[in-house]
Amino acid sequence: MMRMKMKTRSGLTLIEIMIVLSVVSVIAILAIPNVLRSRLSANETMAINTLKYLSMMQEEFQQALEHNVDNDDVGEYGTFAMLSGAKPTSNGEMKEPYLDARFQQETDGVVEVSGYRFKLFLPDKERMVQGRLSRVTDEKEVFWCAFAWPGKPGESGERVFFINQSNLIFSKNFKEVELPVMKTGIAYTGEPLSGDIDVANWVFVR
Repeated sequence: MMRMKMKTRSGLTLIEIMIVLSVVSVIAILAIPNVLRSRLSANETMAINTLKYLSMMQEEFQQALEHNVDNDDVGEYGTFAMLSGAKPTSNGEMKEPYLDARFQQETDGVVEVSGYRFKLFLPDKERMVQGRLSRVTDEKEVFWCAFAWPGKPGESGERVFFINQSNLIFSKNFKEVELPVMKTGIAYTGEPLSGDIDVANWVFVR
């Protein structure tokens, strides 16, 4: 009795390979935008939470009188360097920093965290809240503000965020804001939706 030999294929034909590659390409085209949107959303959420946390730490730092240059029993708000322990306060070194070591890595006052750049401002001789207080030290007891913007606009984020001592966060599309963000004294007043720092049409976040 003759045995019939069955031949089996050991590989794919060129057409089958092309079909597989086409399917993979379609899946990738559909998936990549969703992945990018998820990353943008995650980075923006992290930026918002970071600003909220910064606001909490500023309040604790100020109320604990960690930095009190004029010794008037009213503490002043701190810089990233002070809050992270990279720079001594008027009382010397703190027992524990208010911000983690990432905020010690400043470049021209800018810190980058999770795709976003953060810059904190305190009143100085050039940025005073006109007509409110007379001394820079006194103003640092009342006012501060910070901005966060995407390190790679359109890739790591799409919105610029603003916060000050009011503890309210506002946002604006990065295309409508001149980067890097710079501002004048009006940013400290708690009225970020008006003034001369290009904050018209900013949207309240929370």
